[in-house]
Amino acid sequence: MRLIHHWQFTLAAVMMLAAHASVAQRHADAPAAAGDCGADPVAPPYDAGPLRLRHAELFGIEYFPHYKILTVRLAPQDPSPLRYLLVQCGAPRPDVPDIAATVTVPVRSTVALSNAYLPFIAASGAIGTVVAVNQHSHVGDAGLRKAIERGAVLEVGREGNLDRERLALLNPGVVLTYGDGRPPESLAPLLRLGLPVVVTSEYRETSPLAYAEWVLFFAAFFDSESAAAAHLQSQSRRYESLRRLAANAAPGPAVLAGGSYRGNWYVPAPRSYTARMIADAGARYVFSALQPDGQAHETTIAISLEQALAYGGDADIWIDTMDWRSLAEARSQDPRYALFRAFQQRQLYNNDKRRNAYGTNTFWEAGLAEPDSVLADLIAIFHPELRAGQELKWYRRLPEDVP
Repeated sequence: MRLIHHWQFTLAAVMMLAAHASVAQRHADAPAAAGDCGADPVAPPYDAGPLRLRHAELFGIEYFPHYKILTVRLAPQDPSPLRYLLVQCGAPRPDVPDIAATVTVPVRSTVALSNAYLPFIAASGAIGTVVAVNQHSHVGDAGLRKAIERGAVLEVGREGNLDRERLALLNPGVVLTYGDGRPPESLAPLLRLGLPVVVTSEYRETSPLAYAEWVLFFAAFFDSESAAAAHLQSQSRRYESLRRLAANAAPGPAVLAGGSYRGNWYVPAPRSYTARMIADAGARYVFSALQPDGQAHETTIAISLEQALAYGGDADIWIDTMDWRSLAEARSQDPRYALFRAFQQRQLYNNDKRRNAYGTNTFWEAGLAEPDSVLADLIAIFHPELRAGQELKWYRRLPEDVP
């Protein structure tokens, strides 16, 4: 909902303006500008040098005494990556060329235009900085949901339909978003407002641990890299332990993924988060030989249902089954789904076990950022002998029908 332009003195208008003022005041009360950092404004210098990453291919961080440079690539071989300058509060802005945006850190107010950012921000100890999200109904984080209920976190819409008035009023320390542009052309109005817009590409990483490593990217905005690194280390150790467990098991099942939408069957590409997760869980991905027609870094491939049958008709297990709640619902959308062996054997699992109060599947917010718990689920599905009695966290087996 946009700001009310004609001052109609109704209760709804008064409540809306009060909510805006409350969130704007939170931002105003938090020091972020160079001249508002206290008596001793500049924090101790960073340890200079690049951050060593083990898995992520699409971002980098380099440290200097009182600033950092974040680099974002939109593809592994991106010839012109985006560069962001993060300057300590109170420190002078260095003369660094080719900068897409400058951000004062630590950030005190954040606009997150994807709910996938929220677990990373929470792991950085900074969920309290979030003052706006794209859509309230997409949020699963319990703490942020309480803030939404208090009116402390606003809704600003999606890319292409953003509420610029609200964003201008908030004047956030950073706007985090995604897209293929540099930045997406639809965000040009935000740039004209002078807001620091940062484009991310974590969703294009091709392995679960590479995706998880982006917690360090987000932590850089809040000077909380140490906490994020500890979180990542614990997560990575558990993931690797589970991967070794699956690697030593008997050969796993053949696994089908995805489903049909508007005439095309969309499947995870062979070099994608899902394909790697299936392999690390000790199973064989039936679409591993497919090649994208376009860019090599595409994470999803569109094929025909006939191709899906040729590759996966004999698959043992079918995962990530679109938004179907039951086998009956899937069959009603396309009776040909019953031609797949996995369907006939009732071996369909979807990652929608957890939903928020609005019914939104929270896997796409929190699940992706928890590769260790997702891997545990998939091993329990593919190799039940290894995880006997484990209750699935993200996945559920589709019933014949729902009440």
